[in-house]
Amino acid sequence: MSQVPLVEILGYLYAQKKTGRLALTRGRQNKEIFFFDGVPIFATSSAPAENLFEVMAKFHKLTQEEALQLRALQKEKGLSPEDTLKSLGSLSDPEIYCFQMETFSQMVINACGWSDGHYQFQPDERLLDQVPMFDLSPLDLIYRGVKNYHALNLAQEIQQVQEKKVRIAHGWEQALALPRAFYQHSDILDLFDQETSVGESIPRLHHELGDLNEALLLLYMLLVTGLLAFSDQETPAAEPEVKPEPLPAKEPPAPVSTIYISTQRVRERIKAPTRTVASAEEIKKKAAEAQNVQRQTTEAEKRLEAMENHLSEAAGPFQVLAVEVGASPRDIQKACTLLRNRIRLDQMPLEVQQKLKERAAKLETKLDEVVQTVSHPEKRVAYEQEQFQEEKKKAWNIPLKKKLALQQWKQGQWYLDNVHPEFAPRYFEQAVELDPEQPLYYAYVGWATYRGRSRNLAEARAYLSQALNLNPLLDQAHYFLGLIAKREGDPDLAEHHFRKALESNPQHAQAKRELGLLASHQKQESLLGRLLGKTSSKK
Repeated sequence: MSQVPLVEILGYLYAQKKTGRLALTRGRQNKEIFFFDGVPIFATSSAPAENLFEVMAKFHKLTQEEALQLRALQKEKGLSPEDTLKSLGSLSDPEIYCFQMETFSQMVINACGWSDGHYQFQPDERLLDQVPMFDLSPLDLIYRGVKNYHALNLAQEIQQVQEKKVRIAHGWEQALALPRAFYQHSDILDLFDQETSVGESIPRLHHELGDLNEALLLLYMLLVTGLLAFSDQETPAAEPEVKPEPLPAKEPPAPVSTIYISTQRVRERIKAPTRTVASAEEIKKKAAEAQNVQRQTTEAEKRLEAMENHLSEAAGPFQVLAVEVGASPRDIQKACTLLRNRIRLDQMPLEVQQKLKERAAKLETKLDEVVQTVSHPEKRVAYEQEQFQEEKKKAWNIPLKKKLALQQWKQGQWYLDNVHPEFAPRYFEQAVELDPEQPLYYAYVGWATYRGRSRNLAEARAYLSQALNLNPLLDQAHYFLGLIAKREGDPDLAEHHFRKALESNPQHAQAKRELGLLASHQKQESLLGRLLGKTSSKK
């Protein structure tokens, strides 16, 4: 277990939907965790402190003295811990069940802190015949295990896969149970509906959760449990670099003569003017070198001229980079790198670099300005709004207005998806202005207004209501209203809207996910309420 931590084992078994028994051993301590379809359902431990009575004492349901008495009674009568509690008649079955769940969870979570020991998994469904079945959340166990014991260097773990593309693996929505820390922000899983790189998702998760460690932990849990699936697509090959041809190798110098000559002759030769007569072969070599430099200079000049023409003819920064308006920051950076490679001179002979460096530097500056325009939010908004006003003057008929409205809606989505929701409402409002009969645009104005810095709840709901007035079956409007209701602490209203979204579109994966999360969250809250509900009298 020094090489494979328990949190990763839990994630693997969940991802592979394994059924069987996981045996853990460290010194004299032994634990067993039983799994059904990848979900932990029961656990045992040889540690004296990991038992039902001790957990109840921890929650002030029992005193330490009462816990010792109950253990003695259990041993005397040969009863199970739960039957011992039932014999007292002071606790209901649901209360006992809740404390059993927490006891098994503690057994697993404490083992997440083991830095040594051994594990062995035995896949066999028959091992579960005599085992009671509880429903322990693997994501919650992993979350608590990492939080309690800092079992992993999350930054290092994520860095190893930050270039890989991932996408949400659908099919688990109804069974998903996120830890309570992420429940209110479950809609951030929507960003994985489209393929995105692990590295790109980090700032977006950080922006939504407000804590980088929590963002990395959520990402780690989704990856290790297989809820995020890696893409099999290969990374496109980078544009080949232009490298100069190797110069011909120089011949080694002629050996020094060993014939002695008189001092007088040496003096005469020093005084005499030197005449170096190049051989025909040397002349040929120098001509070839000069020809090679000229050829590479010509090629470099052509590339620089092509880039100058490209920059002058392109309609805007997106056309310069040859990317879509909705391109991610990483795609923008890749496109810029490809353009820079076309004007690189560092692999050229020194004569070529000296001759063309000023020309190349001007192109570098222009490329920097282009990247700044599309990457810096304020500059990008200023440029896009200026372009929008010009295009709006040309949109004189309904088809042109609808086309421009669609463009503004897509641009608004870019700001929502790239952690700048405060800029998104302007674009969606412009889409509404151009195409006031499209209900989807009203829905996005409402959601962006709620997501923005002002978080204007009344205005957001008004826009979403207008969307439903235009189309009562608009699934996305119901989905957004459900998310808002959930964040505002109204689970019943949230469930109503999520069900409405599914009635309108039975394939709405996000609404399915949210209904599953609501059910699991209500179950967790019920368990927690029973754990803490009557503790005040004992404190």
